[in-house]
Amino acid sequence: MTMGASGDVAELSHQPMPQGDRQPRGAELRWPVAIQVAGDRSMAAITANEVFTDIDEITHSGDLLKERQTRVEMRIDEFESDLAKWHLPPGVADKIRADLQRKLEGAIRNRDLIGDFDTVFRSALDRLSGEER
Repeated sequence: MTMGASGDVAELSHQPMPQGDRQPRGAELRWPVAIQVAGDRSMAAITANEVFTDIDEITHSGDLLKERQTRVEMRIDEFESDLAKWHLPPGVADKIRADLQRKLEGAIRNRDLIGDFDTVFRSALDRLSGEER
């Protein structure tokens, strides 16, 4: 599966085989690539959209602030671990990471955030960028 620029997940496209060509062509991956093995639900999601959704749900969970900060930091650690596990082509992990960073920065810039949501999103962003609180 691949994730398009809009964040939609689509199937891998396959190039048609020309007449007389006995060599099958492989699946063509389109950028931005997000790897998720079809049917394998044991793999944690590594798409920026899915990780951001998880972080947003944790942020709005109603748990104590410290617990939410710890949970989003753990989710970022899981995200980084998944990126490393999948041995993505050069630059792809950086693009996925940058997409998540943009989403987190956008949430922090959102003036409609109330309460301590901003603090939780900042914890996730700090962990993603390697900064300690």
